[in-house]
Amino acid sequence: MKHIITLSALLILTQICFGQKLTSFEIEQVGLTGVHFSKYQFDVETLVVTKNIKRKEKINLHQKEINRLDSVLSSVRLETRKDSYSRPVMDGINHNFSFEYDGNEKEIRLWNYYLENLDRFLLAVNAVSYTHLRAHETPEHL
Repeated sequence: MKHIITLSALLILTQICFGQKLTSFEIEQVGLTGVHFSKYQFDVETLVVTKNIKRKEKINLHQKEINRLDSVLSSVRLETRKDSYSRPVMDGINHNFSFEYDGNEKEIRLWNYYLENLDRFLLAVNAVSYTHLRAHETPEHL
């Protein structure tokens, strides 16, 4: 009985400490010249990738991939980020990030601005989507 109580407590603590905090996110990337548009939408376990409005892929993520995104996002420290960052540049890419994380919502806009922590998250999302999309391509797509 003592072992069952210990095991139950350990499982509860593991869920509390290591449970998934990332509920959803949306990332939009828009080139100021209007040539490039991409969008990532994540909701619990599904990632939808839209490129230039024409190509739309729905990807069911594995728990390991979700945990990786969750881990990278926790290093961003959303609570310390401002809502908007900008540089007065005439070209470039604007990013809109919306997150639901750990019961809170946060929106961050980057107007021609590079923020390393958010870039790491975007790279992780790109890596996950690229892995899935490459796995489903046929030789004609290559």
